[in-house]
Amino acid sequence: IHERNGNRMKRWLSLALSTVWLLGATACVNHASSQSTYPIETTSAAVQESTFVADVQEPSKFQRASLPDKSMPKSYKNMTPDTYEGKTFEELQQESIDLYDKDYLNWNSNVMPSPDNNKVAYLSNKHDLKSLTSALFVYDPASGVETKLTHGTDAAYMIIGWLNSSSLIGQKVLDSSTTWVVIGLDGKETELELEGESPYIYAVQDGLIAYATALSSGEIHILRINDAGSFEEIYSVNLPGTTRLREGQGFSNDNSYFAFLYVPDAEPEERYMKVIDLHSNNVIDIDSFPEEVYESAVYLEFTWTDNHTLLLTIHEDVSGSERLSAWSYSLD
Repeated sequence: IHERNGNRMKRWLSLALSTVWLLGATACVNHASSQSTYPIETTSAAVQESTFVADVQEPSKFQRASLPDKSMPKSYKNMTPDTYEGKTFEELQQESIDLYDKDYLNWNSNVMPSPDNNKVAYLSNKHDLKSLTSALFVYDPASGVETKLTHGTDAAYMIIGWLNSSSLIGQKVLDSSTTWVVIGLDGKETELELEGESPYIYAVQDGLIAYATALSSGEIHILRINDAGSFEEIYSVNLPGTTRLREGQGFSNDNSYFAFLYVPDAEPEERYMKVIDLHSNNVIDIDSFPEEVYESAVYLEFTWTDNHTLLLTIHEDVSGSERLSAWSYSLD
């Protein structure tokens, strides 16, 4: 992020540190009923009286979020194989130590379940400890079959998401060149031709992808893609500002909406929400806040709790202290 002055740098650093703290806290928050009274919030010092926000969204849109019931029984099932070509994790780990005097084994990382929950995709270098280049694997827990989809030792991959239950979207780096590819379960790759000099995919879900022409760009495109890599554009927008989105967050559960954080060029210290209705192509602006929060409020993070409800995390500076709180916002 390019900052214009020292105050902006301090504020965004504060937001970044708050985001790290919040990842654990908001992961277990569900949409609450209208009777909820326990928001997820924290303060770094005592909160003193301050001025509330005057510009208020419809009160019915915002509700405080509460912690879910934790009484459900837990059970565990191994979703990745115990061995590779007959060798255990410990044996391959020792091979790495013998080669390099250090453990460089990546048993599995970037793990993502398929949409039907029947397969798991992940990266691993267990197939070639000499090159240490991670390949893309898919594992079927029911059959116990593990398949290595990428075979080259020169290219590095990052899994972005499952396009559907039979193909994935990945980022491929080869000879300092980055491309975006559709990878089928047969290992076939198809390069995606996206707009922009350095396009960046924000989200992948059920045959849809959303990408910016560059990371944080205000120009966003939403496409429908098939397994062969052919696509049609269903929406695009070019906004005067920058966008923020963690990978995989944007689409609602039923693909009716796409949401992202937005920083207008005219208000570089603010952070709002925008939601695109993919049926009507209307843009919903969430640029005001619950009446209970202070005028320093900005939106920090979000996630979808159902097809029409967002869980919004709000960051506030209150008399020199920081406060984080979680709110559900209904689009209905």
